[in-house]
Amino acid sequence: MKKFTVLSYAFTLNLLISGVSGAASLSLDQQSVLNDLATTNLSTATFPWNGQPNASSTNWEIKRWDISPGNLIPVKLNGSTKAAEAIQTIERVLGMQLFDTQSIALTPDAQINRGVIVSLGTSYVIYTPDDRRNVANVSAGPNMPNYPWNFYQANGTISTKLYVNLGTSMIAGDQLDSDIVIHEFFHAMGFGSHFDGFGNWLTDNDPLGFGGDAMSSHAFDVMKTLYSNPIGTTASNLNIYANTAPVPVPTAAWLLGSGLLSLVGVARRKAA
Repeated sequence: MKKFTVLSYAFTLNLLISGVSGAASLSLDQQSVLNDLATTNLSTATFPWNGQPNASSTNWEIKRWDISPGNLIPVKLNGSTKAAEAIQTIERVLGMQLFDTQSIALTPDAQINRGVIVSLGTSYVIYTPDDRRNVANVSAGPNMPNYPWNFYQANGTISTKLYVNLGTSMIAGDQLDSDIVIHEFFHAMGFGSHFDGFGNWLTDNDPLGFGGDAMSSHAFDVMKTLYSNPIGTTASNLNIYANTAPVPVPTAAWLLGSGLLSLVGVARRKAA
């Protein structure tokens, strides 16, 4: 049996996403992908995008790592089998080469300026080390809650050193569920706020076998959309992927207005 601790908050957006009738309109699945991409990446109103030097210039634009040839995301696995499995799953499902596990594998952490470092047993502890609500996080360093200052550029490129912290002093990082590890890599790749199917409960009947509070096939659609559009692409010019099929965003799908999105962060813990 699973129990859930729900942390909810809301913020006002200056953009209201609305369905549009006609041949060029988005399906409900595509509209959901667009809505959740806006929540987790395009808007700079929430963590980790808010308060950063380039928040204003990149608001409502794609922000992610450069994965052009020769510029894949460097990853230092530090022997973590779960992290290795996670990035293989991400590349397989998205159908993209995203990660470079060789270039910084032997580089001391202090000498790494760009890349993702897997660190076992160093998740930031909010509650107690045996509480599964704080079993993993992404941050500027081990046992830290915050992202680096100025971690993305004015054009939307993420270029920094991030730590994927897995496990605590009492919970082994390489014994975490795979969906939790993939979830944290998605944060490191450019997801901010949680949404249904990514940190919020969605469904057990998931096409990829995920379903639940950490990961879902829907989250992969949102990530596919993020990495299939060029860095800096504006919200109105996106190609949206739902079930891996790209669809351009109709211009009328973005209506200026005031919308309220409720974000619900769910942290899972196991019942005794």
